[in-house]
This record gives sequence, structure tokens and C-alpha cells, in this order.
Amino acid sequence: MNDSEPRRKSLAAPIALGLAVALLAGVAVKRMVDRRDVDAARADDDPNRPRSGVLADFGEIADFTLFDTDGRAFGRAQLLGKIWVADFVFTSCSGPCIPMTQSLRTLVQDLRGEPDVEFVTITVDPETDTPDVLRNFAAARGGLSPRWHWLTGEKTAIFKLVQESFLSPVGEKLPDGQVPHSTRFFVVDRHGRLRMMHDTKSVVEPGHEPVRDVVETVRALLKQQPRDAAK
Repeated sequence: MNDSEPRRKSLAAPIALGLAVALLAGVAVKRMVDRRDVDAARADDDPNRPRSGVLADFGEIADFTLFDTDGRAFGRAQLLGKIWVADFVFTSCSGPCIPMTQSLRTLVQDLRGEPDVEFVTITVDPETDTPDVLRNFAAARGGLSPRWHWLTGEKTAIFKLVQESFLSPVGEKLPDGQVPHSTRFFVVDRHGRLRMMHDTKSVVEPGHEPVRDVVETVRALLKQQPRDAAK
């Protein structure tokens, strides 16, 4: 066997994953632009639509109900009135999921003095990631916190939520077990509207870093939407 053959095989999986994510991202960007155009056109006609100020407004997160690590129903209804940060991972991920989880753990620590802020991690491989599997993964990664909700549920519902509400790519599981998915952190306001997306793998500009940017977005929303205003 040629010595270069194992190397070609080892490179095939990450290349395939990268191409899948790129293709899905293109579709998601088009949906995002179309959605923003519709929202902008309706803004002047809807007096109840939150004014974003310096923040974007990508629209409302659809109602959803999934299950936490105790098997209890948990979803949008439990998060209304809170500002929350979400991401999408899966426990057998060999790529960005562990760094994303480490960064979200840092966010939980940095915002520990803000009781109105919650954190949500949703698996994109629910067939593997049962509540027990998620709990064990969270425990191993320092992710057990009453304010950090690890969720699983029906695959169809999760994929629809990712694509239509979070305007992001997610794909079917590849032969190597990997699932193409977004590497963004998403910030949702007290009214259940998606207000900002921060890509954890984007090129860092001077003075900008994903965790710091998320913290700044959350604190800006806390000022724009004080607790009394959410009632």
C-alpha cells in the first residue's frame, strides 16, 4: 500500500465535513438575508417589534419544546423574560464542539453575576445524545449549572429550529459519524427574538473575541431591556 494512501483517507473526512458546512452555510445566509428583508419591511407597521438600537434583530425564535438532562420538557416558554445564549453541538464531535463548550463555560462564569441570563446547548445528534449521555458530557466538561440547559429531542424538530429560527446550517450525519452544524453562539432577548450571532471560528479582529463580544451583546440587552420591561 502506498504510504500516502492513509494520509489521503485521514484527510477525506474533514474535507467532506468542511464542504458540507460551506454548502449549508450558503443556504442559511440566503435565508437570513431574506428573513431580514421581510422583518425590515414590517418594522414600521409593528409597534410591538423591539427596536434593536445597535443590535440586529433577526426575528422571533419559534416556539419549541425539547427535553433536558432529567428528561423534563423545556423550551421557549421557560426562557421568555430571560436573555439567553444558545449553541448547537453533539457529544461525539471530533471538531469544534469541545472548544465551543469550553467557551460557553467561560461565558457562564463571566456572566455569573447576571441572574436574568440563561445558557442553552442543543444537540444536533439526538439519536445518540439521550438525556443521560448529555448529562455525562456536561459533567465531564464542567457544564453542570442550573442556568445551563442541555437539550435533546426529536431530530426533525431540532433541525427545523436550527434552520428556520436560528437561520443556520445543519446536515445529516456523515459516514464518519460527524454532523455538519453551526459554530456560532446565538443571543436571544427577553421577548424571544434572535438579536446577534457570534461565530466562534471567525477570524478575530483587533479588539474582538467571540466570548467578549457575546458578553458585550448580553450586557447591552440587559440595559435595553431591564427586567420590569419584560413583563
